Amino acid sequence: MRIRSVLLLGLAAAGGCAGPASRAPDPTTRPSHRLPTQTLLGHHVPVYPVTYVTWDSTLALDSVFTTGSGRRRVDSILFAMVRQHGIEVRWVPPDSLRRAARQAPGLLVNPDEMPLSQLRVYSLQAIPEPLRAHIRTLTGATTGGRHSLVPAGLTLSRAPDERYFADFTIVLVDTRLGIVWFSNTFRGSGDTIWEAVAIATRILFP
Repeated sequence: MRIRSVLLLGLAAAGGCAGPASRAPDPTTRPSHRLPTQTLLGHHVPVYPVTYVTWDSTLALDSVFTTGSGRRRVDSILFAMVRQHGIEVRWVPPDSLRRAARQAPGLLVNPDEMPLSQLRVYSLQAIPEPLRAHIRTLTGATTGGRHSLVPAGLTLSRAPDERYFADFTIVLVDTRLGIVWFSNTFRGSGDTIWEAVAIATRILFP
């Protein structure tokens, strides 16, 4: 069973590609779903790092995300939330993936260098090569399992009332079959971008 949907809560946000821009996310009327953790009970599931972040041109976030510190903070928020609310799953942090890649240079690709944003396409079924092979071999080397949780994209914006929004696309992939099992975009809002990211991630779970 494959679950594919988008959950958008709140006002439309403005975002861009690989940095600030002004194009809003495409609206959708797809039904909403949460992460099907029942299929992952007791499994080791690696959480990939965030590699694709865009933001509204009015937000001064260039220095935060171009240095990598902002993406690492999003990684920490995401992993903390999945551990707290997906307690039946044995989540594996992004640093474990990075460590495995460092131990096998030339054989395993650093997850921070993978084009994970390719998985943002909602109509996508099969993971394109060579991304499919990279995810399969790195996941296998790290956990030996078949599923991985991949943050495919994050868009940050701010409303006129100064409230922040985070549209977070989360994908669950079956690495053995090379397919997208679950894909959803969750919107969180908060007084800071980090609070918005945390709330968007919390919506991932029932």
